[in-house]
Amino acid sequence: MSIILTWLIIIIAIMYWILNKFVKFMTAGHLKLKDLIRAGLWSMIGIFIWKKLHPNEDIPDRFNSEINKYKELLAQTQKNHDKN
Repeated sequence: MSIILTWLIIIIAIMYWILNKFVKFMTAGHLKLKDLIRAGLWSMIGIFIWKKLHPNEDIPDRFNSEINKYKELLAQTQKNHDKN
């Protein structure tokens, strides 16, 4: 069991290191992976709190814009698939 946990920790550390290098390369060193993870977690917390406080209201556009883009693309793809 401890061998499995050790390998799991090693694999996660290597993945984090690779992702961190990729993020530094793509953002020219201005952002770090932990900053992106932190931003993602804060946005999920914001959405969760909004849903709890306003259960019948829509999510504000700043949270919902990316979701709507993907929903539109999915709808277009399904329409094109149904035509064929």
